[in-house]
Amino acid sequence: MGGDYALSRRQSSTAALCQSTICGERALSGSRQSAHSQATDPFIDLMSKVFEKMTGDAAAQQAGMDTEIVRREREMADKVRLQLRVEQLERERQRQGLSSLQGHRKRRS
Repeated sequence: MGGDYALSRRQSSTAALCQSTICGERALSGSRQSAHSQATDPFIDLMSKVFEKMTGDAAAQQAGMDTEIVRREREMADKVRLQLRVEQLERERQRQGLSSLQGHRKRRS
């Protein structure tokens, strides 16, 4: 007999749980519908527009900064390349100058 009582209580609690879940879902779906059917708050609309503008401005600013960084990197690479070329030409000129001086010395001797 005790087993029948425990089974009966388990079935009752399961039924109550199902009933509360169904009622809870109905309440949630009703609140969702009412939230969607209500007019949006003007303040929320304004803040959304401000946020969208700020993110758009930030993206444009980042793109401008990226372009400037690329330009500066290219400029620095060009300067380094020119400096290396100047040093190479100076070394070549010094070698030629030494070889021409050595040629003059040999002729005098």
